[in-house]
Amino acid sequence: MLTPTEQDISETNTRIWKCRGCTVQNPTPVNTDSEKSKYELLCKDNTRAPIDSYKNCHLARVPAHAVITRKDPGLADLIWNSLNGVQNFNLFSSEAYAPAKNLMFKDSTQRLVKVPPNTDSFLYLGAEYISIVHSLRKEQTAGTASSAIRWCAVGHAETEKCDTWSINSVTGDSASIECQNAPSVEECFKKIMRKEADAMAVDGGQVYTAGKCGLVPAMVEQYQQEQCGSSPATASSYYAVAVVKKSSGVTWANLKGKKSCHTGIGRTAGWNIPMGRIHSQTNDCNFANFFSSGCAPGAELNSPFCSECKGSGKAVGDEAKCKASANEQYYGYAGAFRCLVEGAGDVAFIKHSTVEENSNGNSPEWARGVNSADYQLICPGKDPVPVNEFTSCHLAVVPAHAVVTRPEIRDNVVRILQDQQTKFGVSGSDSTFKMFQSSNGKNLLFKDSTKCLQEIPAGRSYEQFLGPEYMSAMSSLRQCTDTASDLEKSCTFHTCQQP
Repeated sequence: MLTPTEQDISETNTRIWKCRGCTVQNPTPVNTDSEKSKYELLCKDNTRAPIDSYKNCHLARVPAHAVITRKDPGLADLIWNSLNGVQNFNLFSSEAYAPAKNLMFKDSTQRLVKVPPNTDSFLYLGAEYISIVHSLRKEQTAGTASSAIRWCAVGHAETEKCDTWSINSVTGDSASIECQNAPSVEECFKKIMRKEADAMAVDGGQVYTAGKCGLVPAMVEQYQQEQCGSSPATASSYYAVAVVKKSSGVTWANLKGKKSCHTGIGRTAGWNIPMGRIHSQTNDCNFANFFSSGCAPGAELNSPFCSECKGSGKAVGDEAKCKASANEQYYGYAGAFRCLVEGAGDVAFIKHSTVEENSNGNSPEWARGVNSADYQLICPGKDPVPVNEFTSCHLAVVPAHAVVTRPEIRDNVVRILQDQQTKFGVSGSDSTFKMFQSSNGKNLLFKDSTKCLQEIPAGRSYEQFLGPEYMSAMSSLRQCTDTASDLEKSCTFHTCQQP
């Protein structure tokens, strides 16, 4: 077996192939049922289970063996083409060299399959496996000695807010919050996996991707003040809605062919829920066949879902156009509603409170003069209704945003965030900084409607956090393979890593 060195893990960006058909490794076979009954598996929850229950009682699911090479796309393609051309010629059998077994490849290999692009050893092995390797070797990485958590910010506005938070978090000679930044949420996930950052708050769709990559939800945003002192079981949810201009005549029934405004690719209310609904109607994975154009930050630049995006507003050299960050003016809830307000789209997929938060005088400069009464909600099988009737007309009830982190530092992240919100939360003791307010944008680092963060019980998985309805919706949407990002594909490619 090839064991990656620390240099392999930290520096390479290898192309890897793996054997198809891998499931959880069977324990050493016991030949008879009577012999099996003499043995049991020890489970991590301090229970025991029959020998054949290894799928539910095991120490870990481990990656299959892989072919690795140096970072050279041309060489990687040559190796793949060479191996792919001969793998049907008994490439995996060691029978001719008996009693030797598993020579070059495991004898149980059925075939080799090429991994998704940009898959390095970190993404292939997964955050949990890498964490185990580090723990086994008792390795200390840069920044481990610090008691601070490194928050990952996306874009310039979030980085500015994070820097202000970091300065205000200083006690004595040390800060409780340090800041890292990346151009997108998924690049932040990679930094968290690599221990270059520790945590960030993301929406449910991004919790899904983070979970697929071995990260865990640690705290959840609560949007009702009266629930802040209660059990985490009462964690907030919100309604995913479709908003149109009242004068437009747009309904769910005539939505096809219109222009759409989305919070971002892979986000819950803005993409996963509405596109899942549309896919269930059409069974067509090419959503450009449904909407004529739109803005879905995070889409490919040549996609119809980038054509209506606004960017940062720079006259020339605007690199923010269609980027999934606050630098794109149509990104996020407020951005998607702005896309509708300014006529770039005919429908905006947002959360139920977005219109009220950006109208009737409670609004940024771009929304001056916007009246909530000029907008309405549309949903399948109903006539349009006023925007305040979201309980009767919505696309789904979805989980609140959550803080994700690596499993081994989950407790430390919770402890520091609890301390920080005591100081800088809605009722915090220090008024010099407010965690849940954004002065240079909307919903920076956290949603502005957040009243507090609640701890998610230790051991609760991302599947349990998102709930069966959301997981079912994601399972349906993932029938369209293109709806998964390259990162998610890399993290889930290995069948043994999946639930």
